[in-house]
Amino acid sequence: MASNGPTQHRKCFRSPGILWTACLLAVLIAAGCVSIYLLQIALLGNHTPAGCGPDSGCAKVLASRWSVVGGVPVSAPAIGVYLSMLCGTLLTRQQLSLAVQQFGWSTLIMLAVLITLTSGWFLVLQHFVLQEVCTYCMAAHGLNLTAAGLIFLGVPGPAKDSDPETGQVVLLLGKPSLWALAALVCGLLILSQVFSSPPRARILRLPPGDSRDDGSGQDRRLSWFTPSIQIAPRDEPLIGSPQAAHILGFLFDYYCPHCRQAHQQLAAAQRKHANQLAFVLLPVPLDSKCNPTLNVTQLPFKNSCETALLALALWQADPLIFPIFDSWLIGQDTAPGIDEVRAKANELVPDFSFRPHLLDPSLKDRVLRNIQLYEASGAPKIPVICGTEIDGIVGGPAGLDELLQILEPELKLNGT
Repeated sequence: MASNGPTQHRKCFRSPGILWTACLLAVLIAAGCVSIYLLQIALLGNHTPAGCGPDSGCAKVLASRWSVVGGVPVSAPAIGVYLSMLCGTLLTRQQLSLAVQQFGWSTLIMLAVLITLTSGWFLVLQHFVLQEVCTYCMAAHGLNLTAAGLIFLGVPGPAKDSDPETGQVVLLLGKPSLWALAALVCGLLILSQVFSSPPRARILRLPPGDSRDDGSGQDRRLSWFTPSIQIAPRDEPLIGSPQAAHILGFLFDYYCPHCRQAHQQLAAAQRKHANQLAFVLLPVPLDSKCNPTLNVTQLPFKNSCETALLALALWQADPLIFPIFDSWLIGQDTAPGIDEVRAKANELVPDFSFRPHLLDPSLKDRVLRNIQLYEASGAPKIPVICGTEIDGIVGGPAGLDELLQILEPELKLNGT
């Protein structure tokens, strides 16, 4: 009898097989790697994973209130769940005792239900609340559902040589309490997100690095973040006077909502301090057609390159008309369509042919230089306001008052 006991314990579950175990471990490790990467990005304050633009669906989802639970990025507890599932998988081996195997399977079933429910919740948030899709998040959810499916398919029944008592123990693995516990944990997560106060959007500040404002008049040169990129205010699209005491740089995309708001605020600040403040417009299109740092173009930015090049071409054609065009571009609630942009440009400069200028290498070089400047800044997103006397401002201020509360004391602006 003593020799038969261990054998019965080892055969009390029918093993799903080595292939099943290998597949489940591979899926869990892949999901864990995605979550570790997203956690790293969150901890660095960066919401733009590789291949995603600053105003992409990934950036918006990962920067939203729904990306955290209890102030912690959701990827952190997800990593804990994957580690628990890895341990649970290893505890289902037939070489282990009945009690250990039962604990392993109970853990796997409960967590499989949990990740199924939570993945469903986050899919609802992306598609119906945020109406944005994060590719990395979708990959994680897909791996979650794959892992859960493998577990549900692999749950064993009693082995043929198990006695009724052992079979009864096996059947208890599917008891409702495991499902109820998973539903409770998921419910607590949902409630904590729904009833938590959304974090106030904050701007980030960047050290100016090796920023300089040298020379005067025609010889004035500005550099932000890196001395390798020199900006001559008189040779750039400029809002304000090239002789202003304080000239800022503005990295933006005409189709980025936060950029448009910051653009309007910056223009209002410049009007208030017209004799002291000016800013250089440095378009950074979030469009892979002219931005080599992007692999894909999000739908809202499909015309960013052409619009930026049109704006630069119009500035070259008539610098005095350019501020009117720029103000029109950002003055509407939503960015105008490309046909409207072309029509407005032709209306303002009717005798100018824009098509050849869209192919002008010098304009494309300007855009590439702006992209290089953005990369040198180390900013995780746009817009970016660059200054030689202030830390860079990343993200859209809550309003004009917040922007002035930064610029006026730091630049010592006074009067109107």
